[in-house]
Amino acid sequence: AAARRRQQQQQQQQQQQQQQQQQQQQQQQQQASPSASTAQTAQLQPNL
Repeated sequence: AAARRRQQQQQQQQQQQQQQQQQQQQQQQQQASPSASTAQTAQLQPNL
């Protein structure tokens, strides 16, 4: 049971890191060009 809990915690941490990376990318893209960022945010929303 302990091993399963560790695996679940690791998976959750990985998912959180991926979400943070996506958010950072969105912010950078929005700063670069607002028109392009709107189309990309729509694609990333289903992952969240």
